[in-house]
Amino acid sequence: MRRHLSLVFLIIFLVFSLVNASEVDAASGPVLSVEPKDTTVAPGETFTVNITIADATLENSVNGIYGWQFVLSFNSSVLNAVSVSEGPFLMEAGSTYWTPPTINNATGIVVATDFLFPYPDFGAFGSGTLANVTFKVMSEGKTSVKFLYEPPPEGRGETKLRTYDPTPPGNIQIVDHTVVDGTFEYPLFRDVAVVAVEASPTDVVAGEIVSINVTVENKGKVAESFDVTVSYDSAPIETKHVTDLALNSSQLLSFSWNTGGVVEGNHTITATASTVSGEADTANNVYHGDVVEVRVQTSVFPMEFLIIAVIIVIVVVAVALFLYMKRRK
Repeated sequence: MRRHLSLVFLIIFLVFSLVNASEVDAASGPVLSVEPKDTTVAPGETFTVNITIADATLENSVNGIYGWQFVLSFNSSVLNAVSVSEGPFLMEAGSTYWTPPTINNATGIVVATDFLFPYPDFGAFGSGTLANVTFKVMSEGKTSVKFLYEPPPEGRGETKLRTYDPTPPGNIQIVDHTVVDGTFEYPLFRDVAVVAVEASPTDVVAGEIVSINVTVENKGKVAESFDVTVSYDSAPIETKHVTDLALNSSQLLSFSWNTGGVVEGNHTITATASTVSGEADTANNVYHGDVVEVRVQTSVFPMEFLIIAVIIVIVVVAVALFLYMKRRK
């Protein structure tokens, strides 16, 4: 009997959702997210993502969140869904009716629904976890883990947030919201790059110091550690180590080049980042920067010294001749 009553309540809830639903106007509604946003594990392993909600307020949800439904799509040749479990977000506001989730790995779809029943005075507010979804990695590849908005009968399901307006006659309303989809990729994209090489000064006398600034960037999706070597032409100057450079971030490295013993001429300053494991694009690991002209200073004997030397020689010779002639007399 209790099971039948629960089924009746579910049907009533869905009917109200379809017949009396109206969209809540909110300039900045709650946010549904797949967390973590980016995931990578090897084939055969499993991982779990949290389906979260953030920033549900009285202003953007009427009386709070009373129910939700999310539909996730994914590439089933890369991932298979294993299980879906209820999160604590709605439970904090009252008793919940957790509908057994639908997993269809043939089409790459997960559907989960949860709602408060009986209706409390207020729904759930704030941020929290709606559900946890566990996937198994079937093969190498890349896929989005994406919220779907395809209403039936043609579509595969629609992601919704629901609230309840108790004002007579009372109705279910759809809450406007935004989403942040997730991605899975294995092997994970990895790419470090040298993006700038600047030398100062660029015109020196051999033996002077040249300061070299090198900017490196992590263009991949995982923190990287690697070496950066600065050279003039093909001769190495110095190597420095970069540790745990975060994704989408850059770092400035400073080098000093003592030009003592360097041959005269123009020399190109080059910075090279070592290749990280799994890196496919290595062309941007090398950057040819400024050209430095090195001059070798020649010794010039000042004219004044030459004149003085000639005078001294003349004086010495004159004195020597004078002494010689004096002895002969």
